[in-house]
Amino acid sequence: MAITKQELIGDPNDKTKEMYKDFGVMLEDVIQKGLDIRVSLNENKVTGWEKKQQQIIISILKEVLEKIDGIIILSEKYSQQNIFVLARSVLEGFLDLNFMLKNPKRALAYIYCKSLDYISKYEKMELSLEDQKGIKLIQQELGEELKNQKRKQFQNKKWMKEHMLNWKSFYFKRKNDDPYKNSGSKLHYSFLCAETHNQMSLVNNYPKDNEFYIREFRSNDKIGIGLISMMIVVFSGEIFERIVKLYIQKSLSDLEVLEKWREKMIKKSEEIIKLDNERLFGTTKLNVEI
Repeated sequence: MAITKQELIGDPNDKTKEMYKDFGVMLEDVIQKGLDIRVSLNENKVTGWEKKQQQIIISILKEVLEKIDGIIILSEKYSQQNIFVLARSVLEGFLDLNFMLKNPKRALAYIYCKSLDYISKYEKMELSLEDQKGIKLIQQELGEELKNQKRKQFQNKKWMKEHMLNWKSFYFKRKNDDPYKNSGSKLHYSFLCAETHNQMSLVNNYPKDNEFYIREFRSNDKIGIGLISMMIVVFSGEIFERIVKLYIQKSLSDLEVLEKWREKMIKKSEEIIKLDNERLFGTTKLNVEI
């Protein structure tokens, strides 16, 4: 007997629809705040390597904001499982930005190592000569600057062989400095990786009697949207504050406005967590901690 995709799409209840609506509105606020900060960065008059570092940070911030926009699009279709996949990419962008903003020179190492990786992966896939020339120019320019800053590392062939594609290695000071290893981000990253790599397929597709069945498309029978909302709010607020303090250097009153925005977003996220709990468990108890 044939079955269609439409037959597999469940109808979310009113609480689920309310949660996704509030989630989308909150994410729109995050994107707008990020765009406002990006405009301020563009207006900031810096030169030399500091400008290149800032341009890299702006570029990555834009990519993260666009992925958040993708989550909004998926929210309109109540596509929870695919939201988890994009949320992992958003978290990676935030963690990389956080690491760079602690020492902006890391941005140069980021692009240098990514360009090497890009060439190694795509040189056999008919990458245009123009693209190859542009990427190699980046490598040469940034490589010379990194050599000036990290001459001992570049002269150590063994170190270079082990660390060339690991951009964090160039300015890595302490093991606990790795943003992917702190307790909060490690937990959320592991959860999102499991969803991204289909490691939750057995859990998602088997009922209690151990009989296989085809789960609903766009199923919303799991907790998680509340956690993602809080994750995005907390990390975006931290990133925005670091950027403002480092590059924009606005007055104390401007920082206070940003802090009030963060507090407002956290309250919105807490309400989404309550809805996420209530629609599944009948309770509004908060059970998500970042």
